[in-house]
Amino acid sequence: MSDEPRGLGFVISLKCSEIGDSAAIGTTFGGARQVYEAIGGIRTAITLIDDHLEDVRDLIAVVDYTSTEAMGEVLDKIDSLLERIVS
Repeated sequence: MSDEPRGLGFVISLKCSEIGDSAAIGTTFGGARQVYEAIGGIRTAITLIDDHLEDVRDLIAVVDYTSTEAMGEVLDKIDSLLERIVS
């Protein structure tokens, strides 16, 4: 008797192995796609922040030259701007 597998069981096990490999490859590509999409989301967020960065810098400059009494109002404006950027 030979140790080499033969017959229908051998063919089925080969096919199952191929399906498993395909599923693993598909999962890997699916994971890579999710990472790619996440990176795209991060890039979009960076672009949005960058688009509003000048506004934030202007407000920070105002804070530097504002009296203590008006500081709370300016900080509220900064919070409001940052909330718009994030949402």
